[in-house]
Amino acid sequence: MYDTLLATTNATQSFIEQQFGSEGFPATLPGWMGAQPAWDGLMNRYDKFFLCTSGSLLVQGLTYIITGWIPPFVFPRIPFLARYKIQQEKDVSLSDMWKCFKLVVFSHTAIFWPLVVAMFHYGGYFDGLPTDFASMAPWYVYAGKMALSLYIEDTYHYFAHRALHSKFLYKHVHKQHHTFKAPFAMVSEYAHPIETAVLGLGFFIPCLLMTDHLVYFWLWLSVRSLQTADAHLGYDLPLNPFNLLPGYRGSARRHDFHHMNTYGNYASSFSHWDWIFGTDEQFKAFTAKTQQKPKSQ
Repeated sequence: MYDTLLATTNATQSFIEQQFGSEGFPATLPGWMGAQPAWDGLMNRYDKFFLCTSGSLLVQGLTYIITGWIPPFVFPRIPFLARYKIQQEKDVSLSDMWKCFKLVVFSHTAIFWPLVVAMFHYGGYFDGLPTDFASMAPWYVYAGKMALSLYIEDTYHYFAHRALHSKFLYKHVHKQHHTFKAPFAMVSEYAHPIETAVLGLGFFIPCLLMTDHLVYFWLWLSVRSLQTADAHLGYDLPLNPFNLLPGYRGSARRHDFHHMNTYGNYASSFSHWDWIFGTDEQFKAFTAKTQQKPKSQ
């Protein structure tokens, strides 16, 4: 299995290098080589099982703390950011945060960690996966793979998420995620365990196609957590690096409307699938209506 995955990742890397080339792109970012002693020390201290399983759980947990916890506590206390808040009249309570925290801890430890352990022992996913510093690809290869991973995940997420809005699945599974009509970053992983497992497959599909090193698995885990937190942020921040990706701009507003309206805007990141299938029509009408209000007053 690993040989097949390695061939796929090598083909992807070759494609990215052919499209963008390495000329003018240094293989490492400034200061990156200074991280080698720390990385080597980490790899030498722990065995591969711990790094791939508990290490991945730790990366996911730390990313969620940074991207999920900090914004609800900090953003309301920064007056400058108030202008970017989407639902101005909605506030986040400590009880809401605690409600999210309890379920997310359960999801991380009872769903994500066992899945990674199963991949390690039975899937052959981590067999032969490099962990040494010298085997890391150039940064621009990882950047290209990361962009492709986001588009792949978004495609799976659109159709799986839309299915969750069928009458039966919404009532018994997905409705829990829609508890919060005005989302905040911690809501990004607040979901029924079945939904966590189903939509979580969208995370693992790019892993199977793109991962050629443990560092990429951890990077993709971090970026995907950051992206879903951004979609649930409740703020439409202008200086957002994700906006560099075609079709991403306005993701927070689109998904905020999805929570408020319940239907439409099913994609996780980008706008093209909702545009193709017309599931953004209500959002477009709502946006046009709100933009006309100041003119009529």
